[in-house]
Amino acid sequence: MIAAVVFKLTAAALVPSSFELQEIVLMAIGREGGGGPWVAIENEMVLLWMWLTSSTNLPIDWARTVPFVKLNGDISLLLVLTRLPAFLTDVATTLVLYLVVRSSSSAERARLAVLVWFLNPYTIFAVELLAVPDILAAFMTLVATVLALYRKSVFSGVLLGAGIALKLYPVLLVPVFLIVCLPMVRRKWLFTIEYAAFIGLGLLGYFSWASAAGALPISALTTYGPTLQPMDSIFNTFPGARISLVTVVLVVTYAAMYLGARRRQLNLAIVVLATLLIYFSFSDPYPQYFLWPLPFLVIDLACSKRRGVLLTTLVGLQLVDWFFVSDGFLTPSGYSMLLFALKSQNLGGYSLSIGMFLDQFGDFWVVIASTLLYAISLIYALDVIRWWFISSDSVDYASEVSNS
Repeated sequence: MIAAVVFKLTAAALVPSSFELQEIVLMAIGREGGGGPWVAIENEMVLLWMWLTSSTNLPIDWARTVPFVKLNGDISLLLVLTRLPAFLTDVATTLVLYLVVRSSSSAERARLAVLVWFLNPYTIFAVELLAVPDILAAFMTLVATVLALYRKSVFSGVLLGAGIALKLYPVLLVPVFLIVCLPMVRRKWLFTIEYAAFIGLGLLGYFSWASAAGALPISALTTYGPTLQPMDSIFNTFPGARISLVTVVLVVTYAAMYLGARRRQLNLAIVVLATLLIYFSFSDPYPQYFLWPLPFLVIDLACSKRRGVLLTTLVGLQLVDWFFVSDGFLTPSGYSMLLFALKSQNLGGYSLSIGMFLDQFGDFWVVIASTLLYAISLIYALDVIRWWFISSDSVDYASEVSNS
């Protein structure tokens, strides 16, 4: 783990991986639109960098237009500081994964979960190199799920609401938490009121900063949102269609959960994982959104190694998909992950040449990779549900975790 920490921090200091990071810096200093808790945190990191280096301004030329920069000590420090919040959340997620798997299984499986999460190439790229804010929302969702298993409903609701305030997607899990947790509590009315209050505060916080930043007016939810995707973007129908396939799938999923909960006690962690994978399979999300189900996938791998091949394939396809659609890699857009010349001064032209070559068939591979990715996500979700139903000890899993 010490070696992994050193490697991650070294990579964070030496690899200005993409224009996503440059956009974060520009938003943090108010040069670009955007807002929210994560930008506020990054702003504090930038101010700390200015104080530590006695700098009065940022390397704006680098942040705006220069794709290939020559690193120095100040730039490396800026890279580390802007990624530090994501790195610390990564470490916290690692600790939670270890404790959860250790309490329900064994130390050996807990170490497996830690290594799969902390040394995962997808996690390293998304967290230590891009510092995407999804890691904080994923951490809060994971802890909210664990607290619900331990019957700590108040703290669970607080964290789930905080996750919604940061990133809207945990709102998809609110019906899951209510369906699974309500049968396990005595004062159902009090539990419902508490969750409604916390979720409402989370939604209020999200809409307040998103609308103020101009990123998401409330009216935008009638067109694009976590569960509302225009039908024409899926089936290429007329622009007025606003019935969403992913919404229909989620409603069916919630209904199946409700019917299942009437017959037997559901496993909250498994249901959350299945819901996120099903949503992921039908919603055409950004590559960074794979962080949402990944902690639960790691727990599932530690508890059942039989799906290791599926998880490895998912991560590999996600990286391939990201390769073609993001500026973070050496992509068809022409930008290298290493945005500075190592030895060859012609690296820029080399990168652009490869980008032009990939442009000839990049769209084809995006379709292939995305289709396989979403198909395997759905297969994984169905296999998780099937395995839980045929497992003899799955009914009492939640209570066993709570008692342990």
